[in-house]
Amino acid sequence: MIPADDIRKLREDSPKNLATLCYKTLEKLQHARDHPNELSERKVINCIRLLTRLMPYMFEDAEWRGYYWASIPTGDGQVPMASVLLSILGDLLFCPGFTVGGVKEKVNDLSSLETCELIWEAGVGFANKPVSSAQLDQNRTEVLKLLLTCFSEVIYAPVTDESRLRWVSRFTSAENRHVLPLFTSLLNVVCAYNPVGLGLPYNYLLFNDYREPLVEVALQVLIVCLDKDSPPQADESGHSDNYFINYLGRIHREEDFDFMLKGMTRLLSNPLQSTYLPNSAKKINFHQELLVLLWKCCEYNQKFMFYVLKTSDVLEILVPILYHITESRNDPSEFLAVLYKILARVGLIHMGVFLVLLLSGERNFGVRLNKPYIAKAAIDIQAFTGNSNLIYTIIRKRQVFYQLANLPTDAASISKSLSGRKGKDWVPTAEWADQWKSKLPLQTIMRLLQVLVPQVEKICIDKGLTDESEILKFLQHGTLVGLLPVPHPILVRKYQANAGTNHWFRTYMWGVIYLRNTDPPIWYDTEVKLFEIQ
Repeated sequence: MIPADDIRKLREDSPKNLATLCYKTLEKLQHARDHPNELSERKVINCIRLLTRLMPYMFEDAEWRGYYWASIPTGDGQVPMASVLLSILGDLLFCPGFTVGGVKEKVNDLSSLETCELIWEAGVGFANKPVSSAQLDQNRTEVLKLLLTCFSEVIYAPVTDESRLRWVSRFTSAENRHVLPLFTSLLNVVCAYNPVGLGLPYNYLLFNDYREPLVEVALQVLIVCLDKDSPPQADESGHSDNYFINYLGRIHREEDFDFMLKGMTRLLSNPLQSTYLPNSAKKINFHQELLVLLWKCCEYNQKFMFYVLKTSDVLEILVPILYHITESRNDPSEFLAVLYKILARVGLIHMGVFLVLLLSGERNFGVRLNKPYIAKAAIDIQAFTGNSNLIYTIIRKRQVFYQLANLPTDAASISKSLSGRKGKDWVPTAEWADQWKSKLPLQTIMRLLQVLVPQVEKICIDKGLTDESEILKFLQHGTLVGLLPVPHPILVRKYQANAGTNHWFRTYMWGVIYLRNTDPPIWYDTEVKLFEIQ
């Protein structure tokens, strides 16, 4: 690995050499793309890793951020180098023998290859089980990491820079002919992944899981490609339509929704899958990115959110969300908190609360919560068994509520109450006291006392009860249906998207991605501006 100081020295002392190095590396990748039959896997991977290492240090400098957007001569005229690089990477992600298998005929030109039949995994919009191997997954991972590095210009650019998302905008536009197969591949790879496998204890210690690194980086690329400004900013070529968001919003089949929901639920519930044998099941660490993906799916596809809310599976997705909120609150050392404590702990809590807020804005969410959750949940919370103890306490302290209901508001009573007070900067008036008293929510409690107090007193006299447990047992089996006043209309507080929360989600998402890619490091020890590294 090239040391960071050497890259910065090359950038400052020999900028032409750095520019030439990047350009020649791009030429090597272009040659591999144009001649797939002659492709040398080792050379391509080395070129990809070299650019992955160099680009973050180029993005540090404002002048170098424009380097990849300088036009270079191609067969189609003058095209920005960034467009050429993104086009090459898109083609390499569907290169037979390198990142996809199952192509029997030799391919001489990747630009003419129909990639909709080369989706990486069965699932949404694709039913066939494709050919896969550990080597293909490793190559895909390397290409996706370079893509992620290209998109990371946003963490170095000022917030006021309207072109900070130009890499993402260009890659998710109609210019990329692989948008649909790549979107489908990334989504299916994530949702089809099962870290437990066949369920054999400790099987992850015996075999290397080459699919997990691919799933993690695929998830990161997917949520970054679903990022946009509000409203989206077009770059100088007019690229503003995000086709990743477009295709996500167009998913409508219930079997696709079921595949997505079960996949995300399975992965989010992974920490809750405890067994009698300690550490016998494989644990995943990318649940924060999964929460972001779930948020994006609910935000950009209302039909998906309504599907989640109308099925009983909403409890299956809610429990792991609450688990991660609780665990993050209780464990301040989680997720490399030394580097980014606020992101690791408070950020995850906010993300979970945002999701609950979004789901609870719909009536069906509250309806589904009435269904009992019969399963083992590793959450340290008190199980709710009723409010009979609260009702009994209200009955015992009923005089307090009677006094509140009969609280005098005339001027003489107010003056008598204030007679012993030293400071008299403000004196309440009778009108103020009347207005304040009218807002006290006592109607329901007074009706409850009116009904239950005579019943409890009668039982105590008739049966000679002195044991509180018997009274509590009576209250547990009682009902006030039809006796309490009609409740006021429910005020639903729905999530309202705005520029502030959009910026928070972007900061949180990239902070998580930054922390996940530390071995080997991609952005570590670079001058990030989007968030602060402690």
